[in-house]
Amino acid sequence: MGQKDQIQKHLRKLGYNSVNIPRADLVPLKVLGQRRRSVSLLGDLRSLLTEPPQDGPPVTEDLLFQDLAGASSDSMSGKAGASLAKGMLQAVGFPVSADVLLRHEKSLTFTFKDVRGDASQPLDVAEYLGRSTPALSNSIIRSFADPQASDVLKYGRPSLYVVTEVLRCVELEVEASGVNEGDVSGELLGENGASASVVASGSNSVKLGWVAEHPLAFAFRCHRLTLRDGQWVVSIERDDSPVSLGEEDDEPLGELLFDEEDDEGVALSPVEQLPVPG
Repeated sequence: MGQKDQIQKHLRKLGYNSVNIPRADLVPLKVLGQRRRSVSLLGDLRSLLTEPPQDGPPVTEDLLFQDLAGASSDSMSGKAGASLAKGMLQAVGFPVSADVLLRHEKSLTFTFKDVRGDASQPLDVAEYLGRSTPALSNSIIRSFADPQASDVLKYGRPSLYVVTEVLRCVELEVEASGVNEGDVSGELLGENGASASVVASGSNSVKLGWVAEHPLAFAFRCHRLTLRDGQWVVSIERDDSPVSLGEEDDEPLGELLFDEEDDEGVALSPVEQLPVPG
């Protein structure tokens, strides 16, 4: 999804970060580390505490998000669009290859038909973190939470975030131009047993529908974690301005990791690829 992608714009307006390639292991209460544009999935919330309580913050599962159902991406075309479409289709388990759908170098458009999510509340996260002390003996946690000045100059100021909400695509439609039903009829059943169906077709386009067996996260909300007086603090502010829910002109609750002009979606890197100062 490019800079001006309609789905990405809609997600930003609602306070969500988009994920370049959807994934299964992005769930509420995961911890992210960021240095400049490098973002990594570091581990679970309990790993931030020396003696983590067994009963973690509650997570509400399988919430229905009607305001995202029906949202469509921009048309993906050209080499860049084909590469992104191929990676996304493979990641979500879509059975029909992007190579088949883009064999005539035309374009693809994604539409999210059914969007579900899981969420934990910031107040519950803050209460949980307040029941123990930060695990600063862990060198990775320490490098993000209490970095040395020289490391900040070299690597940039690091940030820690807790994921409080994720969105998953349960049902997806893919519309391809330049192909017809006959081009894809033998490709509807994937190697993983998943199958797509033809929703509509014409002489020069086809629309395929698909229901995910194991829906993957494509967007998330998160909150910054900082150390203050020897305790973790969960931020519910962005750009030093209070955020709120309900009013259309207000900023939504949650941190956006990148500025709008730089936001092309979050690519979660393995932690080994991040510089971790000693």
